[in-house]
Order: sequence, then C-alpha cells, then structure tokens
Amino acid sequence: MCLVRIEQDVAVKLEQEIHTLYLASKNTTHDDQFEIKRNALAKTLVKSHKDWQILFNQHRYSRLSFWLEIFRKAYDLEKLQLNLPSSMIYDEKSVQQLIEHVLNRLKKIFKSSGFLEQLTAHHEKQNKVFHRLKEHYIKLTQMHVDPDHEYFYLMIYPDCVDHVDILTLMKAFSSLEKNLKQQRVVTSGMVAYFYHIEHDRKRQRYGIHLYFILNRHLRLPRLNYLDVICGLWQDQTLGMGVIQPDQAEFSYPCFESFDPTEVEGYQLCKDPLDYLEYLCANYYLTDSFSNRLSVFPDKPDLGLKLIS
Repeated sequence: MCLVRIEQDVAVKLEQEIHTLYLASKNTTHDDQFEIKRNALAKTLVKSHKDWQILFNQHRYSRLSFWLEIFRKAYDLEKLQLNLPSSMIYDEKSVQQLIEHVLNRLKKIFKSSGFLEQLTAHHEKQNKVFHRLKEHYIKLTQMHVDPDHEYFYLMIYPDCVDHVDILTLMKAFSSLEKNLKQQRVVTSGMVAYFYHIEHDRKRQRYGIHLYFILNRHLRLPRLNYLDVICGLWQDQTLGMGVIQPDQAEFSYPCFESFDPTEVEGYQLCKDPLDYLEYLCANYYLTDSFSNRLSVFPDKPDLGLKLIS
C-alpha cells in the first residue's frame, strides 16, 4: 500500500476507531461494551499493523490528529517498556503483545481524570486559531472596504493522486506561495490570500481551497489570476496539478471537468469569513463529513497571508 493510501485510508480509519474506543470507555455502566470494542480493535490492529506502523515511521516528525497522536504516544511508550526496537516490528508474537499493552494503556489514559481537560484544551486551541483568522480578516476588510474575492480549488489530477503524499503537496503549495508574491499580476491588486489544505474523505484526495482577497479598484479580470495560478500549480506539481473551475471555464488548459457540487463547500462560502464559519462547524467531526487532515507536516493546514 502506498503512503498516500495509508494517510487517507489507514490513518482515518484508525482515528475513527480510537475515538470510538474512547466513547465506549465513557460508558461506565456497560464495561463489557468497551471490552468488545477493544477486542475487535485488537484484531484489526494486528491485521493492519504494517500499514499503521509505516504511517508512524514515515511521519515520525509530523504532527498527527489528536486521536492518532494519543495512540502514537502509547505505542512509543510501550515499545520502550517492552524493550522493542524503535524501528517497525514484524514478529507476529511481538506485535500482538505490543497491541495488547497499547490498548491497556489507552484505557488508563481515557479513564484518567485529566483526559477530558486535555481534549477540551485541544479544541480550545484550534478555536483560537479560527478566532485569530477571523479577526485578521475583519481588520483587512476595514482597511480595504468591500474587497473582491476570487476562489480556486487546487488538487491533483485523479490518475496521479497516489504519487503525491501530504508532505509533497504542502511543499508544492509552499513553493507556489513564494512564487505568487513575485507575480506582477498578483502584486498589483491583491491584498492577501486565504487557504485551507484538506483531505476530501468522500473522494479520497487532497485539495486546497484558495481565496484571493482583492482591492476592487485595482483588480484585474479573473482570467488573469487563473493564468497565474494554473501555471504555478502545474510547475510546482510537475504537471500533476489541476484546478476545478467555474462552469464557464471548462475550456481553460489545466482544468479537469467536474461537477461543482462534488467539492465540499464549493461556492457555498463567498469569502474567507464565511468559509471559517463553515469550517468551525465541521472541523472536529470524525466521519466522512470532516475534511480535516490526519497528518500535519510543519506547514499549518490553513492560513491568511498578506501579499505585501
């Protein structure tokens, strides 16, 4: 299994399973339900141990989602306590023993008095990020009254999605950002841009929501910005990048024909403030309706950047 599939399939399923196990641990009146879920999860983890161990090994320097991070910390601790090597474990007996210890550790963590506070603090920290971005955007609109916006959805061509993992995608977008500020078309009338890097869990692909925030008195027609974005995204992804357009733009060279309703939130949000409100309501879900990343390399998954 390639790394992209591990990031998008294995990581998401493991995240959901750990969250489900936590919910079962809260039901103190039916402890047997926890054991049933725990035993089922143990079997699943044994079967898929190579995949999730690859996830932790390949992303040992990356931040993971809350539930995956809890699992990884328990996994690393139990490996130390069992005197197992820091590399991947292949011996079936050692794997089974390790998983039993990890699940026992998780039960203790979930039932500890401070865990709920830890979970609450995690949510509050993310809410502060949303709040700061909203405040920053509102200040921008006070300086540039009634700005214009152009929206783009950047993704990877469907036949190439398995070749671009999250780290590669973020590096490509970071390079696009650096080059973006050197384009005269952009610097002439663009004030800032807002982005959100997502994992579309329904369609198993990465995508980037990108809003240009423009001075309406200095802006150029949309096609000028499209030309810049298409060229930069194609260059930074070695020709694998595409942009999903408005219906009237299907003939543009680097577009992939699509149904606009396929993009979660597509044209639902007229500006970054709208989009942040939409994101707040869906960010913490652990089912297919959440497009939150499970793996976070160094770059933040969303941000508001000034051009000047």
